[in-house]
Amino acid sequence: MFYLLTFLAVIPSPVLMFINGEAWAVFVGLMGTRDWMLLALAIACGQTVGFTLLYFFGGKALGRIPKLQRAVDRFDKEKLKARSPWLLSLGALVGLPPHNVMCAISPLVGLPFRQIFIITLLGRGVRYMVLAGTPAYFAQYIDTSWIPEWLRALA
Repeated sequence: MFYLLTFLAVIPSPVLMFINGEAWAVFVGLMGTRDWMLLALAIACGQTVGFTLLYFFGGKALGRIPKLQRAVDRFDKEKLKARSPWLLSLGALVGLPPHNVMCAISPLVGLPFRQIFIITLLGRGVRYMVLAGTPAYFAQYIDTSWIPEWLRALA
């Protein structure tokens, strides 16, 4: 149930920046009470669903704002399409360029959904494996008694 709730909670995180999957992965990994690999998988899958929704609906939202539509029209679409696998991979792994922006403009540039989905899932999977696994590894050496009990109950 915990992993399902985590999955559902991070779906809106590509749009709602105050929902932070990274902080959750580090916190739960530090607590050491949950399997960090399942946690990373749940967050990566949840964010992939969120980025997929951005792919399908973000382009339509961008098209309704004239200033953003003009900015997208100025892009060299062929050049961006050629560089897109590298930019998407970098965005999925480290967040720069912003992956949510890349997913929103991808349909306007003509990138296939399968490419976005696979790169996002793999990149986010690696990202959260590191973010959840590193604190889980060091949890045995760190005293977590300073974390309030109500916050520990969440993990």
